[in-house]
This record gives sequence, C-alpha cells and structure tokens, in this order.
Amino acid sequence: MKTKCILTSLIVLLLMIACNPKEQPIVTTNSVNDVTSESVVVEANVESDGGAEVIDRGVCWSVTQNPTISDEHKNNGAGLGIYVTQIDNLENATKYYVKAYATNSEGTSYGEEISFETLEVIDDNDDNDGEDDGDDDGNDDGNDDLELPNIKITKIRDVTENSAICEVELLSDGGGAIIEKGVCYSKDSNPTISDNVVKDESGEDIFIANITDLEDGVKYNVRAYAINEKGISYGMVRNFITIRIPEMPTIKTSSVSDITTLSALFEGELIDLGGSNFVSKGFCWSTSQNPTIEDSCLVFIHPYPEKYKETISNLEENTTYYVRAYITTEMGTSYGEEITFKTVDVEYENGYITIDGVENYKMIPVEPGTFLRGYQNKDPEAPHYYASVAFNESPIHYVTLTTPYHIGETEVTQDLWYIVMGNKRPVWCEGERFPVDMAPWGWVMDFIERLNELTGAEFRLPTEAEWEFASIGGNESKGYIYSGSDNPDDVAWYNIEGIIGKAIREVKTKMPNELGLYDMHGNVFEYCSDNYDYYSAFVSEEYQTIVDPVGVDYDRWGKVYRGGRALSSDPRDFLSRYRTGYGYEEFHMTEFYKGFRLAL
Repeated sequence: MKTKCILTSLIVLLLMIACNPKEQPIVTTNSVNDVTSESVVVEANVESDGGAEVIDRGVCWSVTQNPTISDEHKNNGAGLGIYVTQIDNLENATKYYVKAYATNSEGTSYGEEISFETLEVIDDNDDNDGEDDGDDDGNDDGNDDLELPNIKITKIRDVTENSAICEVELLSDGGGAIIEKGVCYSKDSNPTISDNVVKDESGEDIFIANITDLEDGVKYNVRAYAINEKGISYGMVRNFITIRIPEMPTIKTSSVSDITTLSALFEGELIDLGGSNFVSKGFCWSTSQNPTIEDSCLVFIHPYPEKYKETISNLEENTTYYVRAYITTEMGTSYGEEITFKTVDVEYENGYITIDGVENYKMIPVEPGTFLRGYQNKDPEAPHYYASVAFNESPIHYVTLTTPYHIGETEVTQDLWYIVMGNKRPVWCEGERFPVDMAPWGWVMDFIERLNELTGAEFRLPTEAEWEFASIGGNESKGYIYSGSDNPDDVAWYNIEGIIGKAIREVKTKMPNELGLYDMHGNVFEYCSDNYDYYSAFVSEEYQTIVDPVGVDYDRWGKVYRGGRALSSDPRDFLSRYRTGYGYEEFHMTEFYKGFRLAL
C-alpha cells in the first residue's frame, strides 16, 4: 500500500510539473498621468509572474515607438502588483512612447505602449525685429528681466452632469503685468488656449473659474494659464469626470457552447452600467422565447469581470432552449440578445449509440460459446511464462456462456462521456477520441444509469467471462496470445518508451481482433462487473466447467480489471488471460488508467 501511495504521488507530481510550465510575466501599462514639461507619472501592474519570481520591473521610454530596456528605463522594485513610477528630465514639447516591463527567469515581457507629449514652455514676447529692446544685455529677447507667470489649479469641486468649478491661484506674475489668465479645458490630454477657455474677469490672484456646457459622463483635462509680456505659461494638467446621467444598462449574450444532453456553457459581457448602481447580472433561460428573470435564472452578485460565463446543468435532453444575459441596476433590468440552442439527443439504434443522429459508439454482437480460461503455461522455460500471476489464474477451467450479448467496439471515449454527463470529465490525457482514463467506480455507474435513461437501453459493464471471451475473438478466435495478434505492438498501446503519460492514445488506431474489437489490451484497464478473487474461490478443480460466471458475491479485493494499461511496459500484462483487482474509489478521481467499455 505504501509503494502504491508513493507511485501515485509521483505521478501527480509529474502531472503538475507537466501541466504548469513556467512562462514570462504578464504586465500592463495602465495609464500616464500628471504630464508636465519635463516629467510624467506612469502606473503599471504585474498581473502574473508566469510561475517564476519577478526579479525586476519598471518602465522604459523613448522618442521612437516600441521602447525596450535597451532604451531609457527606470527600475521600480520586483514582484507582483501595481506600481507607480515618475520619469524626470524629459524634453519639453516632445512626444514620448512608454511601456511597462517585468522580468523573470524566462525573460522580459512588456505592457501596452502609451504615447504622451510633454508640455510646451512658450515665450510669446520676443518681437524678433533684430534690434536691441533696451534691456541690460543688448539682445533682442523681448524682456530679459521678466519671467513667465506661475499659476495652478488648487481644487476642482462641485462637479455635476454638465459643469465644474475650478479654484485657481496665481502664484507669481513673473515680474510683469498679467495680460490674461484663466483655465483651458479639453477631452485631449494637454489642453491649450486654442481649446475651450474660461477667462478670469475678477483681477484677483485667487479666483474661481466656472466651466459649463459640458457633456455628462465624460473625462475632461483642465489646466490654468496666465499671460504676461514674457509669454504664456500653463499649470499642471488636472482632470475630472462629469456625473453621468443614469441610463438603462446594456449587456451582451455572447455565446452558448459545449452543449450536452443536460448542460451548456453560457457566456455574457457587461457592456455598460449606464451610470447607475449595480444590483445583479446573470443569465435567464426558458423553453419559451424572451426569457426573463422570472424564469430559470443564474445570478452573479458582482459586476466584474465584465466578461463572465457559467455551465448550466439540469437541462432536458433533446430540448430547445432560449437564453439571454441580463443586468439589473437601480434604473431597472436590461437583457442581451436571445440565443436559441438545442440540447443533444442521444439514442441507441441499429447497434450504435448516436449523438444527434450521428453514429458515435458501436456495439459488437458476440454469440454464446465455450472457452478455456486460466493459467495454461506452467513451464518456466516456455514463452510468456509469468510465475507471479499463476496463483491468480489457477486452476484452469472451462467457461460456457449461454446467452448472446453485445460489447463496445472501443473503450468509452471522452466525447461520449462529456455529451452524456456534462461537465464531469475524468481524464488525464485529454482528447475527444481518447478513452476515459481516470474513472472512479461511482462515476462509471452514474454514466451507465444516465445513458440508460437517455436511450431506453440496458447498458452495463461486461462480466469478466464476457470480456475475456470477446478478447480472444469469441467463436471466431484464431488462438492469438494477444487480442487479435501474437505481437503486442499490433494491438496495444503501452509504455514501450518508458515515459509516463506517453502511451495513452486515441481508440481504433491499432489492429482489431477477430470480432472487430479495438484496444482490448493496453491504453487503460477496463472495469468488469465482477468482484475480484482468485479463481480458486469458485473453481474447485482443473478443467471444471462453470456456466455464466459472475464472480464472487462478496467484495474482498475490489473489482476485476482487465486488458492491461498503458503505464505497463511488460507485454505479459496484456495476455488475454491476465487479470487483476484492486480496491476502488467510489467518487474520487484518483483511479489512474482506469476506463471501461459497455456491454448490453
């Protein structure tokens, strides 16, 4: 038992390593703020470390597009999360491109590129006539003793749907008379007096600018300006967002996918809250058109993320449904577009399980017959001698099956399981036509019960005797050692490469046996309905004949498994007579390499 637990832990560890490769970090450049003539503030976020520690993060910038850390850059620590970086010593009136970056052991990744333009320092008073203006230095520079004014917005308040008030202070007139001052504003990042302007008429150093006729729910950039004989100067850019006039929210029904007999995956997207407080969002569905929240409904109590999805279960087979995403705010409830879908129809007809009329899983008929079962080789020098299982397969005896039956052409595949069961997928090596390979016993029983409800048939697991008789080819048997060949490579996928997880393959990619059955050996162990014990528990002497055996009536060792498995590298594990049994898990998905095929 200890060895089995260690092996299981090793397999799980290898799976975790294989399924979690390291990648470069994910970083975003969120925003550019507080742009001046020589500086800017950049906000960024390292969203994921890619499975390896982030050892460096920051921002890089250039006057050309696509900057990298080979250009100007500034470090801002390490690790995950939001960080804010101020870039200084920029050139005024210059367009820059900036990106966030993050580095781990796998390399450096970059966020989105954002461009911005530093503010311009303007001198409007040089008359440029080439003559001395009469100041101290003899140069034609307008007013050498003057400086540009210094002005700033100290507060933005009373923002409404269409107005805002700016409190402004003139800090310095620059040594000259102020010709004009006020605020300029725009939706663009760097407003100037060429945009919208509110001029001050008070003549005071501290004044109020009342901005009106704005649009609701819009971000505006605003800055103070002042003009003297030297020229014009601007304060730092500030911004505000006008209050949005509430509207009905909007939402999108994105898609319906992964449709099975009883479930479907719904996807929606919150487009706009409409400026009102969120209450709930979700999906509503019905067998009638235009479903509402009064019908079947799934509720999400958080507005984010905007894109959301959920698998809806407990639907009816072969039924047409109508679904809409919905969003409720204090303004009311809005619905997305209606999408129509039909759950899958599963039937059993003419020897096939069909999915929406398409043949998916074939059942092969097997006529009654008699065969010799058990360990038939006691010579240690003979081929395929396997002393370690002799006790398990003795005594040798005859088995007679008196009733015809059907058995699955292949192991049950993942696509059939998903269609029947919805979101339960007990698999390790994933693929639609791969066998179910991690099936707990309880789930297998649930699958068969559900399949019988859908089809009206009476599917079951084969008995051990039925499985072996079909494996050797039934009455068509040619006496092969393996099911359909004397060479295991012809009929079985197994661990010939010695690499765990490399041996499970799609069904029907090897040769069939005499009855047309595939993968009776290798790929996965297959459950039988019998409780496991040695043959000696119910066969008293060699060459005795037993009729329609169903195993013992007690559960001592668990269930019988047949067919070998891909994890094994010893072809003797695939002999048609080879049998084993283990304890089993009812509903825990720890049964590696366990699958099954149907009988009827």
